[in-house]
Amino acid sequence: MARDLRVSGSAFKTLENVEAFMTKNNLWPRPINPFVLKKHACRDKDADDAYGHIIVGCSGGCDSVALTLILYMLTRPRQIRLHIAHVDHRLRPESPLDTDLVRRLAAELGVPFYLLRADVEGFSKFRKLGIEAAAREIRYFWFDDIRHNLIQGRTPIRNRVLNAEELLELAVLRHRRRKALYRQLNYPDFYELVDEAGEKPYIPHLGVFKEDPLPRRGYEALIAVGHHMEDQAETVLMNMGRGSGLDGVIAMEPRRNFLIRPLLNTSKAELSALIEQLQFSWREDKTNEQPHWRRNRVRNEVLPLLADIFGGDITRRIARLAQNTRPVSEYLDAEVDKYYPKVFRLYPKKGKDRMKFNMNIVLPIGNWTFAADDYYYLYGIVSEWRKLPYIIKIELLRRQYEVMLGSNQNLSSMQIDQMFNILYSSNVLSTLDLADDNQFIRCGNLFVIYPNDQEHLGPYGEEAGERVL
Repeated sequence: MARDLRVSGSAFKTLENVEAFMTKNNLWPRPINPFVLKKHACRDKDADDAYGHIIVGCSGGCDSVALTLILYMLTRPRQIRLHIAHVDHRLRPESPLDTDLVRRLAAELGVPFYLLRADVEGFSKFRKLGIEAAAREIRYFWFDDIRHNLIQGRTPIRNRVLNAEELLELAVLRHRRRKALYRQLNYPDFYELVDEAGEKPYIPHLGVFKEDPLPRRGYEALIAVGHHMEDQAETVLMNMGRGSGLDGVIAMEPRRNFLIRPLLNTSKAELSALIEQLQFSWREDKTNEQPHWRRNRVRNEVLPLLADIFGGDITRRIARLAQNTRPVSEYLDAEVDKYYPKVFRLYPKKGKDRMKFNMNIVLPIGNWTFAADDYYYLYGIVSEWRKLPYIIKIELLRRQYEVMLGSNQNLSSMQIDQMFNILYSSNVLSTLDLADDNQFIRCGNLFVIYPNDQEHLGPYGEEAGERVL
């Protein structure tokens, strides 16, 4: 039996603020269209066709427990189903206690609970990542796997144990879906042109499944994480320390495709007060106090020092800086949306476009050849790109890197400068090696970011500028 939760006083004000924040930033999922869902033979008979879904990533800490309770109270009057997902990284002796707490929380609220026990250490060796980065990747691509099953009317597996090889397979699948999504968002005609070509359903070098409905819909299920105001302030400071640009100052966004952060405008003190009023408990992660982690030092040393120097609520002021900078980024995104189809074109082998743009140029690169009329690739037009303002040129290159490879995390400012040099060079046949053996190629008046045939995964971060989900 689901528990009826009620709050009053300051906790009720916190609840109202989160609800207003979610509405303002469009953080609510939309209901699934049952007529579309019935087309899929793989759907479960008891699927909740009429409901949207929110998957809460709950670690058992104060932030995620508060998020779970808040969303539980806010979604009950709405046509939205809540789900709780927890990952046991098996890195700390006390991790089973975290799992038990989250399981009891889900049972008390009457909410579906999904558990993944993951071989994080083995996966980190496969991916050549640190433990924290590997654990973060696993959380996000597993949450996305749950989301993907829900939007197709399938019941996700409730309890999974995955070794390193199985985790890598799941990561590859999610990476393919994400690349397909970026292409659909940035070039809406992409899948129509692929369909007209009449080729096999799966194109290996793009990782596109034509029967995969994700690019056409998917906002019926969203993933919620518990980043709050202090996390936002810490991220801004860390990005400034790394010398990041505008995206770094903006830090974490309330919504990035399917990922939502409803608590960015809420302090940790407000969250703990709400949990205490509802008489729930949470667990503290002792690693949050260890000084060898950079974020912990920013939280425990830098922010208190800044508060002492400037006085007042410095955390809220830094978070407001990120919020005030966001409209500038949104304006740039709108400008990139406007110019993207003018600079980048998709040339199929069939039809008038092939006759018009077939340059018959073949450039040997290693053991393969690059043909200017190779279809399924989005080619940039050098002359069109040169006409644009400097900042738009940079953002277009970043956007195209993301569209072709699924993430722009590995694209450095130095590589952008090198791309500029190539695009303004008198040498019309040039290449630039990118991360994971991908390449940037200029051939005459065309340029392309060429994905490696092998499946490489970009980083799955949760901080500013990291294109998540």
